[in-house]
Amino acid sequence: MKKLEKITVYRLAIPLTKPYRLAFGAVERYDTLIVETLDGDGHQGLGEATVLTGYTDETIDDCWRAACAIAQEISGCELQVAGTRLAALAATHPFTATAFCTAIELMQGSALLRTARATQVPLVGLLDGKDEAALVSETERLLAEGYRTLKFKVGFEPRADAARVAMAQRAARGRARIRIDANQGYTTEQALTFLRALDPQNIELFEQPCRAGDWDAHLEVAKAATVPLMLDESIYGLADIEKAAALQCASYIKVKLMKLVTLDALTRAIARIHELGMQPVLGNGVACDLGCWMEACIAAGRIDNAGEMNGFLKTRTGLLKQALAFRDGSLVLEPGYAPMLDPEHIARYRADAATFTTGAQRGARGTSAMKAIIINRFGGPEVLELSDVVQPAPKAGEVLVRLEYSGVNFTEVYQRAGLYARSHTYQTPLPMVIGSEGGGTVAALGEGVTHLKPGDRVAYCIVRGSYAEYAAVPAWRLVRVPDEMPMSVATTLMLQGFTAHYLSHSAYPLKAGDICLVHAGAGGVGQLLIQLAKLRGATVITTVGTPDKASIVRALGADHVVLYRETDFREEVMRITSGRGVDVVYDAVGKDTIAKSIRSLRRRGLCVNYGGASGLVQAIEPLELAEAGSVFFTRPHLADYVANTEELQGRASDLFAAWSAGKLKVAIDREFALAEAAQAHRHLEGRGTRGKLLLRIN
Repeated sequence: MKKLEKITVYRLAIPLTKPYRLAFGAVERYDTLIVETLDGDGHQGLGEATVLTGYTDETIDDCWRAACAIAQEISGCELQVAGTRLAALAATHPFTATAFCTAIELMQGSALLRTARATQVPLVGLLDGKDEAALVSETERLLAEGYRTLKFKVGFEPRADAARVAMAQRAARGRARIRIDANQGYTTEQALTFLRALDPQNIELFEQPCRAGDWDAHLEVAKAATVPLMLDESIYGLADIEKAAALQCASYIKVKLMKLVTLDALTRAIARIHELGMQPVLGNGVACDLGCWMEACIAAGRIDNAGEMNGFLKTRTGLLKQALAFRDGSLVLEPGYAPMLDPEHIARYRADAATFTTGAQRGARGTSAMKAIIINRFGGPEVLELSDVVQPAPKAGEVLVRLEYSGVNFTEVYQRAGLYARSHTYQTPLPMVIGSEGGGTVAALGEGVTHLKPGDRVAYCIVRGSYAEYAAVPAWRLVRVPDEMPMSVATTLMLQGFTAHYLSHSAYPLKAGDICLVHAGAGGVGQLLIQLAKLRGATVITTVGTPDKASIVRALGADHVVLYRETDFREEVMRITSGRGVDVVYDAVGKDTIAKSIRSLRRRGLCVNYGGASGLVQAIEPLELAEAGSVFFTRPHLADYVANTEELQGRASDLFAAWSAGKLKVAIDREFALAEAAQAHRHLEGRGTRGKLLLRIN
């Protein structure tokens, strides 16, 4: 069985000749991943993934991290093993997986990429004029170049869009069909408004009017449409194609190689669309020459309408040595064509690169591999794996930090378990290096960073990837660590310290006379929160599970301690407050406590649920808030309370000053080696901690 002897991955930033206007924003450059593979017989393959944020959930940063991780994993593997691993990656990173899978297909000499004779694949031309004169000029030029299908972007303001389409129809005068694309830009009502104002003459189809997952909207629009409807962003695989056919909400289905992952799967999808009585449209308007060539090879003989694989015409130069042939509005496939990268163009657009070879433990990119904890799937502590991964290189505005400590927090537990899989604030693409905070020294500076220098002591939080020997961190997120402060203390004061600070100073700004209830008072955040609350003059009631934990929180200044396993904490709160209730509850326990926490408040009090040690809170009935005394409920993210440099540095300054003055004690429960990350998670989830857990790294 043949093996992948060598894999090289390139991260490229490729400028366009002019901005490509879409409903969700203008595209000024392509963020592209190129994968180059080599087997033991010297056969070479190339694959591409161009990531368009707003179209796909993948970002170029996530794509690059996933690409380096998977390349490290499968280099040296038999092709069958690599294929199995790439199939798993495709479930979370279809664009990234496509670059690898198609490179392997090309390397294996896929017959789908062979052309026996010169073949013309007609393409759509793009209309972008802002007024009628510009549209007339543009249309005449495109018709002269041989285009017979013209694409027009809408999805902005329905009536104005319809008026502009009418201008395009007048400019074309029946000499070309017009394909309209809303890029998910409309609500259902806006799409219906647009259709009511649209003249259907010479309109080929209306593409993706509403959000990808809103199938009800698609169906409603399809029923009212006077032109055929096409789905694009809604289609990621055969299941979506079957659903569209069953609902009868589309006449055309658009497919792209970067969503189907392999050439074989793309071919099967096209065949199935035909079988279901719909028309396939193929092509990616945001792809380089490599991806466009592959899609054109599949379109030849299988698609009878204009292809959208025209992205190569939007860039200043291509990536391949032999430019793709284009004439008469068509991409021309030449027999025997073999794509090869142009080294000069790759060097011009390269933002990063890494090479992985059989048995290699280092990424050949001018930097070393490093040890890190990665997860390839969501699950329990057992999914945490110590691996060799590529050491990151700081981009412009970033700093490479050599980590001494990484904090262990419930945030990482939620990441590991997949509870943040749909979060936009704390994204969790697989595979990934987890970890949310760290402390160490500056190892290298990215372009434009002038306020730090190598050797400076720094700490940070809310940047994923700290369970590792090195991390690339945006410079604005770093705080300087005083010389007299141990790095373990500084790391502890990042995520947990900032959390305690925003809870007591911002989410509900405590003041003298306030009474607060702090759950899990002996935990890392709880201990800091009790002290900060006392510094602001509040009375503190706290819950703990054992008598020894009660001793800890009393020593920190807690006024009243409730052993929640022995006493109903709500009844005790009402006894202490003479039936009034507390001004604010800080609840990090979640599912097991939230109902009684709400009922422990005074009228118009506030419940702040900032964690879920017992499980995440799934729902709160609004009427329950009213019945509890017109109380308020919030579920904040720390990220929104350290959203800029001033806020971040201000909180750090307060915490460091309080520690230096002896007014804030930092309790570190236990340190684990990096390789013991799974053990650290088990200890945290056992709810037996009495302070901060840390991973000791360098």
